[in-house]
Amino acid sequence: MSLLKLYFSCITQFMKKLLLFTIAFIIVSKVIAQPFPNGNLEGWQQSQSGLYSQPTGGFWATLNPLVDLTGPVTVEKTTDACQGEFAAKLTTKNFTSLLVAGFLASGTFNQLNLANPLTIGKPFTQKSQTLSGCYKYAPVNGDSAALVSILTKWNSQTNSRDTIASAGGITAQPQANYTNFSYTYEYFSQEIPDSIQIVFTSSADGANNNGQVGSALWVDNVELSILNGINIPLMPEVVVTLYPNPAVDNVTINLENIEGKSTLNLYSADGKQILTKQMLKGLNTVDFMAVPCGIYSYTINQNNQTLYWGTIAHN
Repeated sequence: MSLLKLYFSCITQFMKKLLLFTIAFIIVSKVIAQPFPNGNLEGWQQSQSGLYSQPTGGFWATLNPLVDLTGPVTVEKTTDACQGEFAAKLTTKNFTSLLVAGFLASGTFNQLNLANPLTIGKPFTQKSQTLSGCYKYAPVNGDSAALVSILTKWNSQTNSRDTIASAGGITAQPQANYTNFSYTYEYFSQEIPDSIQIVFTSSADGANNNGQVGSALWVDNVELSILNGINIPLMPEVVVTLYPNPAVDNVTINLENIEGKSTLNLYSADGKQILTKQMLKGLNTVDFMAVPCGIYSYTINQNNQTLYWGTIAHN
């Protein structure tokens, strides 16, 4: 129950910030797609309990871990896809007296961190032009879905995040068939972002316990684009194995299918870069002796592209 209240608090603040902006919904034909892990939602992995599945790749977070606290599964793998074999289906459901919207976001859900189990945002340092993909929506009794994103940067002077740009929209329109979406980012600053937040939800006001049980949103083929280019396909899913997790003194990272040199970047929960290390294909050892205890996000980058996101704890 406490986890749900914390989730509602986090998302309420997030959604209120986004709804302050008027977002233009346009179709963009010439962009460079910024690949990120499992944007096509083809990769899924069953939880250890076997009660639900999660998108692989380390980028997407859901509220499905609430199942281990007797909560509902609100994000499911579905073969009803726009392209490829699979997509994500988000459904609004009840949990005791509360409403839980289907929720898919860039971030991390950590049941061990009871003070703040849901962290929305992943490291990102590109100036994006559009957030695009395809969706369909089956609202109940006038419910609305949200497809939204903001780019942020940590401000060390205010100890808070500044909004660099936002994109997205809210829709109450039923869509029985998959429809392409492309939202343009509106920039409020010339700063380069260090984090991206993407949220899809089947009930836009679910954070305030408002929505309709049974509303369903399907999402597939999510892409980001940077300025002044042409479309390119999403990359294949990268296979990265990291152990032990939680880390102790040293961590081994196995890059199974990344050719050539790449770079590991480690970030704290507030978006500060903690370390960087050059990596090669195969086994790599990273010294964690000087890293303070905590929960961290990491990225594997190559040629100015982020190939993989993940989370690691250090005890």
